[in-house]
Amino acid sequence: MRRAGAFTLIELLVVVAIIAVLVSLLLPALSKARKVARYTVTMSDMRQMMVGHSYYRQAYRDYLMWGYPNARVNGRPVEVTLPTGQRLPGAAHSALPVMRYPVRMAPWAGDTWEILYSHTEPRQPPSPQDTVLEAWTKAYELSVNPSFGINGIFLGGHKDFDGFVGPDDDRPNMNKHVAFYGSRVRHPSRMIVFGESQMRGGGADDESGFHTLTPPVADGRKWEADGQGGFNITTSKLIGLPEGRWDQRTVIGWLDTHVEGQTARELDNMMLWAPTADAVDYDYAEDFGY
Repeated sequence: MRRAGAFTLIELLVVVAIIAVLVSLLLPALSKARKVARYTVTMSDMRQMMVGHSYYRQAYRDYLMWGYPNARVNGRPVEVTLPTGQRLPGAAHSALPVMRYPVRMAPWAGDTWEILYSHTEPRQPPSPQDTVLEAWTKAYELSVNPSFGINGIFLGGHKDFDGFVGPDDDRPNMNKHVAFYGSRVRHPSRMIVFGESQMRGGGADDESGFHTLTPPVADGRKWEADGQGGFNITTSKLIGLPEGRWDQRTVIGWLDTHVEGQTARELDNMMLWAPTADAVDYDYAEDFGY
């Protein structure tokens, strides 16, 4: 005779099966909710970046932040005083950290390192107690693979894409494909400044981010939308691909400071990248007769 209140083996198996079905139904919903939350955080981080970029423009009378200059611009060394007090690059140290935009953004956007590395494990930022060498080392590591890349090829200039000219490649290449002043951009609400970036190309498949945001075309095609919401890489060079981490829409910061998600197909349009673009497949190299 069965004891009152006890479950049979069959009843227990039925309950376990029901719980398993409920879990299988809930997991995708929880995963989606987690991605939506991370996407929302990324949008918020980008808004803070755009506020910092706007402060920089105001302080420098509409001059845009350099994309990726050489160690010297107009004959003067590129230097930055961090919020922690150290001045970089510092004597006898390479200028590489300050050539990349994250270190130059640090004085203008609060919690810069938390914003730029929210996609990965937190790294140790410079502190007031650090020597210049210690601050330089940390800044160097933090400057390479941030969450967001800058459209420096067309805004602010990139030394490897004819952004600077002269015997020492230190003079801003004015009146060409690069805008160095915000007022030179006709449609700031449709001009990309920052975007989520992921390192791709050259056989790499690295979601760690990259400091440069690479447009679809720049001295040749670099990538194209694949028609299925993704990207086809068409270059062997490691690049910062404008690819979202938490959604098929990439979080983009525009020159008028608003933030918006864009699909790969929408981003495959050079009129969103280059102030002088007159076609979706515009290439600045054509202006130089390459």
